[in-house]
Amino acid sequence: ISIAYFGEGTASHGDIPSALNIAAVHGSPMIFFCRNNGYAISTNAKDQFATDTKELVLMRHRKRLEFATRALELEQAAFNDKKTVELPKREREHEKKLRDAESDLRSAEFAAAKHKLATQLELARKRWELAELERPEADDETKGD
Repeated sequence: ISIAYFGEGTASHGDIPSALNIAAVHGSPMIFFCRNNGYAISTNAKDQFATDTKELVLMRHRKRLEFATRALELEQAAFNDKKTVELPKREREHEKKLRDAESDLRSAEFAAAKHKLATQLELARKRWELAELERPEADDETKGD
């Protein structure tokens, strides 16, 4: 395993990115140790960069925060879409199934009541026929006189 120590100013040149790439391509067992020593190629970092390093870091963090906030807003909008579209759709489907089940129940109850009435009517007819058969034939004799 090899280790390479360098300051952040070295990364201003193409040597470090090239070294990182070559080590990755060849699978070299390397450790790259970058130290922020405040100097960039014998020049103070304040003179090397347009803004202070801390300001650059803060700007990067602000940008990340902006992207994260936007991503969160998009996720919330997607959630609200699901909440306002998919949930009511499921509720409507559930309510339709419930209405259909209630309709089927009413139909079954109606069919059962109709069958009960038909059975009671048939029973009444049979009782009437039985009563007619049990009635004495005297009525027939009186008709003949």
